[in-house]
Amino acid sequence: MPRDAKRQNAGPKQKGRRSNKKNSPRRNRRRNWITSPTAGWNTVSDAWTREEILLPSEHAERYRVLREEDQCSEPGPWNNDRTPYLVGLMDVCEIGGWVRKIAVKKAARMGVSEGTRNIISYREDTRPGPAMIVNATREKTEEVLDRQYRPLFEFTPRLTRHLRKVTGHTIKLNKTVIDLGWPNSPITMADRSIRDIYGDETNKWPRFAKQEASPAPLLEVRLDTYYDQSLLFLLSSPTHSSGTISIEYDGAPEKVHGEVPCPKCKKYQPYDFWNGVKWDGIDGVEDNRQKAARIQEGGLAYYKCRYCDSKWNDAEKDEIGLKMVYVFDGDRVSEEDIKQEHKDLEERLGRKVDRKYNRIIWKGRRPSYLGVQLSGLFSPWRSYSRFLAEMYKSLGDPGKMQNFRNSWIGEDYEYTAATITESHFTEKVKDGGDRFKVPYWASCIVATADTQQTHFFYTIRAHGPAGRSQLVDEGMVDSFDELRRRTLDSEFIVDREGWGTVMPVKLFIDAGGGAIKGENTTRTWEVYQFALSDPDRIIPVRGHGGAYEMEGSLQIRTIDYTPPGQGDVFEEEKVKITYLRINTGVYKDLLSSRIQKTEEDDDYWGLHNEKDRDYLAQMASEHKVLEGQGKNQKFIWKTKTSGAANHYWDCEVYQIAGAEYLRASSLPTIEGIMIATQENDHFMNQTRNKPKTEERRRW
Repeated sequence: MPRDAKRQNAGPKQKGRRSNKKNSPRRNRRRNWITSPTAGWNTVSDAWTREEILLPSEHAERYRVLREEDQCSEPGPWNNDRTPYLVGLMDVCEIGGWVRKIAVKKAARMGVSEGTRNIISYREDTRPGPAMIVNATREKTEEVLDRQYRPLFEFTPRLTRHLRKVTGHTIKLNKTVIDLGWPNSPITMADRSIRDIYGDETNKWPRFAKQEASPAPLLEVRLDTYYDQSLLFLLSSPTHSSGTISIEYDGAPEKVHGEVPCPKCKKYQPYDFWNGVKWDGIDGVEDNRQKAARIQEGGLAYYKCRYCDSKWNDAEKDEIGLKMVYVFDGDRVSEEDIKQEHKDLEERLGRKVDRKYNRIIWKGRRPSYLGVQLSGLFSPWRSYSRFLAEMYKSLGDPGKMQNFRNSWIGEDYEYTAATITESHFTEKVKDGGDRFKVPYWASCIVATADTQQTHFFYTIRAHGPAGRSQLVDEGMVDSFDELRRRTLDSEFIVDREGWGTVMPVKLFIDAGGGAIKGENTTRTWEVYQFALSDPDRIIPVRGHGGAYEMEGSLQIRTIDYTPPGQGDVFEEEKVKITYLRINTGVYKDLLSSRIQKTEEDDDYWGLHNEKDRDYLAQMASEHKVLEGQGKNQKFIWKTKTSGAANHYWDCEVYQIAGAEYLRASSLPTIEGIMIATQENDHFMNQTRNKPKTEERRRW
C-alpha cells in the first residue's frame, strides 16, 4: 500500500501526541520513583504491602544461607540462636543508627567475621553505598574474596540482584562498589570517600602505613564525607595492650561487655573465666596435664554464680547464652531493664520485635564510638571443661598462656616482669605505726604531690638509714594553698614522748600537670609559679621522656622558661626554672623492690595502720611488662587497665627520688640527734659545777 494511502487510512493526525506520551502515567510513575517516598505505590493499599524495615540480625535470619561448599561447619539458613551474642553486634550497625565506630576485642573463632558479612549484606541491600573491606595482607584479601565474598553475592538471591560483576579486588554493584584491600595497598591508600569500612584481623596490620600514620586513623579520614551515615567496624583477637585493636578499644569513651543470668537466682553478671570457671579437684592428681585430661574427659568443670554460688554445668551453657545481653562497663542490669529496652526498640521501629535478649542495654545512651569486649565463654563450640583444660595445659609456658588468653579468653597478654597487688600491703598496714606520727629512726620528712586538672594527690613519708621509710600521711587537696598547709606547714609528732615535732624539709611536685579544662595547655606554669614562691623548699619534678637514654637516674636542670601566652620574648624576660628530672623507670623498679621487703630488712618500706582503700588500689595499679616486637622489645611500667588511677603510685616514686636527692640515708636520725643533745646537756651540766682549772681552760 502506498505511504499516502496508509496515512489516509490512519485518519487525521492527533495534535499533542508527543506531549501526551511525555506526561503519560507510566512515565510519571517512573519519575516519581526517584522523588517520592511513596514511589511505586499505584493505590493506597500499596502502602500496606510495603516491605518492612528489618534489623541486621533479622535480615540475616531471613535471607542468609551458609553453604557447605564455602567450608562452613554448619551449613543451612542463618540461625541467630546458634550465636546469640552476634545479634547485638549486628543490630548496632543498623541504617540510621547512632554508632559510627565500633572496636570489637574478641576471642578467636567466634563467628564475628560471618557476622560482619551479615552487616555488609544488610547495609548494601537496604541502602547501597561505597564500602571497603580491609584484611591484614594481600594473600588474605584474595582468599576471603574468593572463598567468602564472591559466593556471598553470587549465591545469595537477595544480593545477586544488586551484583554486576567481580573484578580484581572490587565487587561492582548496580549503584556502588565494594573494594577489598590491605594496609599499604593502592585501594586503601587512595584518597576517595567511603561510607562503610570493615577492618578484620587489625592486630596483624602494620603499625605504620608506608610513610604515613597507622592504618586505622588513615581509614577513618575516608569516612568524613559520609559522616552522618558512616560506619567503621574494627575487629580482631588481641595480642598485647599496644596492639591496634586494644588501642582502638581503649580509646572508646563507652565500652560494653557481655553478661548472662544465673539460672537459679536470675541475677545478671559478667562472664568471667578467671573468677567463674572452677572444678572440685581430684585427690592425688598434681600434674597439670593430668588435670587437663581428667577435666576434659569427665566434663568436670562448672561456672559458679557470684551471687548464690550455684553451679552451671556444660549442658546449661547454651541455654544460658540465649539470654545474654551487652552491658556498659560499671552498669548493673536487671530483667526490668531488658524489658524496657525491648519496649523502646519496638516503639522506635513501630512494630513488634520477637527477640527480647542479646542486644545492648543502652539506658538512654547514644555513643558514636563504642568498644566491645567479647569473651570466648560465649562460644557454643567450647565448653567450660575445654576452657579449664586448656588453661591447665598452658600453665608454665608463656607462649601457650598467651595463646590461651588472646584466642580463648579474648584479652591482652602481658609478659609481666614485676607486679604489685593489694595483698602486698596487708601485713604492712597491720604492723604500721600511727598516722601523723614520725618514727624515731627517721632522718628527714619528705612531701610529694601529683598534679591533676583540678586537684593534687600528696604523700608525706619519713625516711631513714639504708633506704628505710614509713608513710606518715596521704590525701587529696584542691588548691596550692591547701597543699602547702597540709605538707610544708604541718608539724608531725615524733613517736617518742617529749621528743617534739618535725616538719617536711622539701615538697617535690609533679610539673607535668593535668590539662586545664577548656584550654589547650597544662598546669606546668602554675606549678613553676608555686615553686618560685618558696624555691628553697618546693622543687618541681619531671619524668624523663624521649628516644634516648637518660644519663644517671636523676638530674638537676635549670631552664629559661617562657610563660604561656607571651609569644617570643627577650632572653632576659624569660623565667629561670630549676627542676629535678628523674628516670621514672629506675625509681619504679626500686619502689617495687622495696614494697616487697619485710620488716626485718634494712630498707623496709612501711605504711601507717589506717587502711586507705583508694591509696592501696592506686599503689597496685601498675605492672612492668614486655612490649614491642623483635629488636624493639623492652620492659615498661604501665597501668594494668586503661585509665586506672595511679596518682599515689607516682607520689611514692617521687618519694624514692626525693630521698636520694636529699641523701636521706646519710643524714643523722632523730634518735641520734636526741641522744647527742641529751649527752651534750648532761656534759654541760657537769662542767658548770667543776672548778675552772688550767687543764679545763686548755680544752
